[in-house]
This record gives sequence, C-alpha cells and structure tokens, in this order.
Amino acid sequence: MLKIDGVDTAIGLDMMGGSMDAYIDVLDTYRQDAEERLPIFTKAPENEDALKTLASHAHAIKSASASIGAAEVSKMAALLERAGKDGDEAYVKENIGHFHDELASLANRILRALENIHETLTIAHDKEASSMTSDMTRKTVMMIDDSLANLKIGKSALGEIYTVLTAVSAEKMFDLLERHCPELILLDIDMPGMDGYDAIQKLKENPKTRDIPVIFLTGVTDSENEKKGLDLGAVDYIQKPFSPDNLRSRVAARIQ
Repeated sequence: MLKIDGVDTAIGLDMMGGSMDAYIDVLDTYRQDAEERLPIFTKAPENEDALKTLASHAHAIKSASASIGAAEVSKMAALLERAGKDGDEAYVKENIGHFHDELASLANRILRALENIHETLTIAHDKEASSMTSDMTRKTVMMIDDSLANLKIGKSALGEIYTVLTAVSAEKMFDLLERHCPELILLDIDMPGMDGYDAIQKLKENPKTRDIPVIFLTGVTDSENEKKGLDLGAVDYIQKPFSPDNLRSRVAARIQ
C-alpha cells in the first residue's frame, strides 16, 4: 500500500475507483499543481483583488487535497479561502506562511513517494497515452477547473466513455468552444478571472452554446449559491471532491 505522511491514501484510492495507476497519476499532477501555486502563498496579499485571487487558489487546493486524501491541508486551504473571501487580512497574514510550508512539504513527500514507485508511475502514463486513440463516435465532455488534479480525476473517470476536453479557466474554455461543440460542460464555479457564474451567462448569450447543458462543479454546499446557478441555466451541481462513479452517473444522466 502506498504510504505518504499526511495523506489517507485509502481515501484517495477510493476516489479513483480503486485504480492505483489512476491514483498515482493524480498524485503526480497534484504535486505539480501545488508547486506551481506555491508562489501565491509566499506573502500576504496587499489589496482586495489579491485577496480574492488567493481565495481562488486556496479553493483549488482545498478540493484537490480532499480528493487525494490530504484532509489537513484541505482544511487549512478552506480556512485560508474563507479568510480571503471575507477580507480577513489579519488571518491571512498570520497563517499564509504556515500554509505555504505545509503545502510545500506535502508536495515534497508526494514526490519522494512517487520516486519510490517510478516504474509503476511510468506504466500508468503509458496506459493513459495508449487510451487516447481518437474515436469519432464518442460524445464530447468539456471540463473546466483551475485544479489540474481535478481535471486529471475527471479525465480518468470519463475518458474510457467520452472524449474529454479540459481547460484550466473559463477564458480557455471559450477558446476551445471556437473549435469544438461538446454535448456537456462541467464547469467549476470558483476560478481566478472569470468565474463559473459569469461564464454560464456568456454561454447562454451565444446562440451557438446556449443549448449545451452545464453542470456546475463546486466545493461549497450552499443552497443560495445552488439556486443562483440553476437560475442561470445550470442543469445540475456536483459536489467536490467527487467520486468517479458519481461523476459518471451524473454525466450519463445528461448525455443521451
């Protein structure tokens, strides 16, 4: 059994439907994503916009950490996200350094664990590459999330059934929509730049995209926000972290 301090690998493995290859791949993606986000957490934001940006990045770390079984880092990210959204500069200043160090340490522990099973990791990547053969009969799902780990989980869960296109922002989603017309869009709500609410409004304003069903992905359980999304035209909500089985069943219910 894979062991990483601070990570309940049994939870993470369960999230991957029991596939160790998929879990290893997601862990590696999480590590890379965490390392890329670390500079955001090096110092406290100096204005309201910077606080909101920090909150968005903390949100991504929160959901991705829960998905791999890193509950403590997920909890810390959730508190930092809330402080950023609430404009609680004092909390952010007091805790951002500790969070940075914990996230860096977790990324390093994951790296060491993956180095110990390098051969297995290589096999997992090879399997993914061989499974990406184009199939024109497949229906297309577009998934937008600023967490690379969440995108990896979604692609792993859906990739054997659908053609899965991914984007890390709403802006990049609209670039993809210039070339592709998916049967379904999975859209994260909390993202830096254009959020999910603004994105779905733009989708509904365009005759070419207004009829594409949108399922929101969210790490927040809030009936008011859920109502807002449904009022804007979303057909469903999926709570993060999501299991592969739940994701597949919710997607299948919307793609005929």
